[in-house]
Amino acid sequence: MNDVLSEKLDSVSQYTRRSCVIVEGIPVSNGESIEDIEKLAVNAVVKLGFTKENVENEMDKAHRVGPIYEGNQKVIIKFRSHKFNAKVYKERKSCDNNPIKFRPSLTKRRENLLS
Repeated sequence: MNDVLSEKLDSVSQYTRRSCVIVEGIPVSNGESIEDIEKLAVNAVVKLGFTKENVENEMDKAHRVGPIYEGNQKVIIKFRSHKFNAKVYKERKSCDNNPIKFRPSLTKRRENLLS
């Protein structure tokens, strides 16, 4: 019974993340504010070929998550729509030579399954 409930909880939790994307490779700077992080996130998405105005309209919020590793910390971006998130994720390969990487926002359980 616990396994069934755990799977359902994970499924619901993953569903809430469907309009989010994780961005890796954005350096941490001292004293940065939420607004600074959001500007960095917008600039990262703009590098994929989107207009700045479009990204600013579609982005709901962005903030840092997880530990700092080698001067970088992950940024999670929540978009207003799942459709725009899918477009961003689809265009992620256009920046293969860029140190900034985009990946889906997964629950810990699904992240462990993936790796």
